[in-house]
Formats: sequence, structure tokens, C-alpha cells
Amino acid sequence: MGQPVDPAVLCEDGRPTRLPGYQFAGPDWIAPEALPVEVPTTAPAPSATPAPAAAAPAAESRASTDPRETVARAWSAHLGRSDLTDDVDFFELGGDSLLITRITADVAGELGLDIPVRDMLAARTLGGQRAVVAALLAGETDEEADYLDLNRALWDERVPIHTASEYYDVEGFKRGVDPLREFEPGEVGDVTDKRLAHLQCHIGLDTLAWARRGARVTGLDFSAPAVEQARELAAELSLDARFVTADVYESGALLGTGAYDIVYTGVGALCWLPDMQQWAETVASLLAPGGMLYLSEFHPFADTLAPDGRTVTHDYFGNGPLVGDMRGTYADTEASTRNTRAVAFQHGLGDVVSAVVTAGMKVDFLHEHDSTVFQKFPALEAHADGAFRLPTGRPRVPLMYSLRATKK
Repeated sequence: MGQPVDPAVLCEDGRPTRLPGYQFAGPDWIAPEALPVEVPTTAPAPSATPAPAAAAPAAESRASTDPRETVARAWSAHLGRSDLTDDVDFFELGGDSLLITRITADVAGELGLDIPVRDMLAARTLGGQRAVVAALLAGETDEEADYLDLNRALWDERVPIHTASEYYDVEGFKRGVDPLREFEPGEVGDVTDKRLAHLQCHIGLDTLAWARRGARVTGLDFSAPAVEQARELAAELSLDARFVTADVYESGALLGTGAYDIVYTGVGALCWLPDMQQWAETVASLLAPGGMLYLSEFHPFADTLAPDGRTVTHDYFGNGPLVGDMRGTYADTEASTRNTRAVAFQHGLGDVVSAVVTAGMKVDFLHEHDSTVFQKFPALEAHADGAFRLPTGRPRVPLMYSLRATKK
């Protein structure tokens, strides 16, 4: 955070505030030393003898104060900068958790609000902090926000960006490029004529890749624009595939009990779900006896690491909901996006495995991989197979994992 941190403090309870494992260009994790902090509703007294305190602003006077200017003034006062735009990053300007606390106190005092420091830390940018304050003035809170509505709006907006991006390479897929991770086909095995359900399928590229390998596929996603894009692509390529718009937790009722030989999911999927046990029970309900769950996902340990990819900085056991301001998208970090509020959830490896076993599935294997699918850390090197790995000679850490389990 720009200040020395006692290593012992890093073992205390902390609160992560970006998407666990997910490749959004969002805020970094918050060091435990930054939280929790109680914020006074008035600015802290200066060391000199203070002038008589003014009365707290009445609720009706808030309307006369522009919260956008209030936040900007606090930034200017504490950072010594006037050339501020909504997308400027507080920490890139040299800010730290102490300055965030002071800024929050100033804004809270001027507007008569109780502003959680953690929300201002998570917002990170000037525009993000302005949005936090505006939401509080409107009577909204993160706890009251519906995670499905927020996340659906975010993903709906990103469908056309992803479809046109080099990252997804839809045109390459049309020419036959396989988007599956190199270890996945071998771990899943032959899918010819198997009934495969892909949960959280987004625009359907992975779903249709399994269809090309002979599976009878059904993709499910909560974003209607994503499902429509998947349907259009399947029709254009004459691939037999069914796509359904629904939340994951509704899939058991909509797709059919015991209707599938394989349930496939992963790569940035689980962090959008609040309840692993309910997810595992949903998966089990979809599978026929002897059917297989295959999960390919980002490793939660990688989310404990600082940007150097080697220093443990963040809390592995943090839980959510984690609310953050996610600007742009991993497929195009420069993309202009309006829906940036997102709610995510962190799940440790033990949580996932235990949920699968408790739901009545037998774990066939749990593999950890030293590669990932994006530039999570600056030190990672891109390889010809599309994977990113640490340089040869550096100690490796797990960046992804894959799990296969069979319904008893």
C-alpha cells in the first residue's frame, strides 16, 4: 500500500476486494493492516487548537453539496494534485491506506455520511469513490445490492466487447481454433455422443468446442445477450447445441434431473457464486449415476500473492461478498464500460472439494497446474500453447487446478 507492513500483521484477518482469480482490471487486494477502521462522521481534529465545531450538516443540506466535488476536493487536499479525472488510480498517485482513511473522514464529515473505509479502498479510482458516495446518498448499500442484478448488468454490457476482442478470437474459432485449455480434453476423455451441460458458458465458445468433439451440448448462462450470441454462433457454424438463459442455481429444475453424463464448468466461474454447497448439489442433480463433473478453475492460492508472484500478502481464507469497481474487461482493459459494480466470492480449495464430496460425488483427481490463461503477474511469460508461466528456474506456484468427480 506504499507503507511498510509488519509481516505479523499480514496474518490477521483481512478482506480481499477484487475478483478472486479473475482477470478483471479491477482493484488489488487490501492488506489486512488497512481494515477494519471505524470512520468518524466528522473530520479528525487537527493538532492545533480547533475552532468551534460546526453543526453536522442537516440531511436537507446535502443536496446543495455536490458529492463529486467533495470527493475531488479531498483527493486534491491529501494528494496535492488538481489534474484529476474519474479513471485516475489513488494508489498509482502514491496514496496509501492512511490517506484513504483521512479522505473518507473528510468526505463523511462534509456530507454527514457513515462511509465504510473498505468501500472507498475497493473503489480505488476517483470515479469509483464518487460512485460509492453517490450510492450511500441514495440510500443504497453493498449488503442490500442484489449480486445477480449487479453482475448480470456487468456481463451483459461486456458481451459485444468480448465478441469483438482478440482475447476471445471468435473469427479464429470459426476457422477451427480450439479455445479449450491444453490439459482439458485429455482429462475429460472421449465425449462422443455424451450429454454435456456447460454451466456459466458465457458466449459459448468452450461449449461449442465440446460439440465439435462430438458431445451433445447444453450451455447455460445468466446473461441473455451472451446466450443469444452463443446461439447465433452455433447456427452460423451448423453446430448442434442448446443454450438456456438462467442462473446456475436454477439449472437443476430447467435442464432436467439426471439428464447429463458430464457437467463442465470453470475458468473464472466459481467466483460469481456465493454458495459452493448449493452449487455442488445442483451439479449432482444434473448428473446421471456414474456421470462426471469436470472443473477447470483458477487456483485460490494464487490470489494470496502480491504482484511479484512470490510474496504471500493476502488472506487465503477471506470470504465475501466482495464488492468492487471493475473497470473495462480482461478482454480489453481499455474498453469504456458503464456497469462496473461487481460482487464476487472467494472459495478455497477445501471448500470446493468438500462441497463436491458432500453432494455425493467421488473425487477422481485434483490436479494443480503451474500455468494460467492470462498475465496475472508481470513476471509470467507467454508460451506458444497460450499458457502463461513463471520463468524457468523460479520456484513455481499453482495458478490453476482441475478436478474431476463421479456421481455415485
